[in-house]
Amino acid sequence: MSSADFEEAIFSLSYMHLVFGFEMAIRSLKKVPFQPRNKWANIGCILGFMVLLIGTWIPTRIMPEEKTKCYGDIIWQPFRNVKTGAGISASLTFAFLTMAAIIGLQLYNTRDVDPNERIAGSRMVYYLIASAILQVGSLAIRFVFGFAN
Repeated sequence: MSSADFEEAIFSLSYMHLVFGFEMAIRSLKKVPFQPRNKWANIGCILGFMVLLIGTWIPTRIMPEEKTKCYGDIIWQPFRNVKTGAGISASLTFAFLTMAAIIGLQLYNTRDVDPNERIAGSRMVYYLIASAILQVGSLAIRFVFGFAN
């Protein structure tokens, strides 16, 4: 396994939350908020997820590996691309918090929402905030261990 595989594993859950959260944030901003999904929404979200995974994989293949550092453990493999990972983590954190705020405010301000859509929106806010907390932790670890060397 290469460091690219580890980067994809670290970000895959966050990417899934990102694309489905983005889709719900778009639905919450429509004229009639929180309408049920259309039949192509899930396919579009999965395609977006695949594009993000490929977009993470490409920079890890283009950037040369550092030959001066010894990575003795498998968990340290992603730190070869610490700058790329830190940028992705920071971007994801900002996006998660922005989408959680949009969805949360729309849920708070909209009265006539189907109970199932309200529950789905509340859960998405929870998932986005939980993912943001995980990304902040990942970002802290990257700064402490990655940039220190």
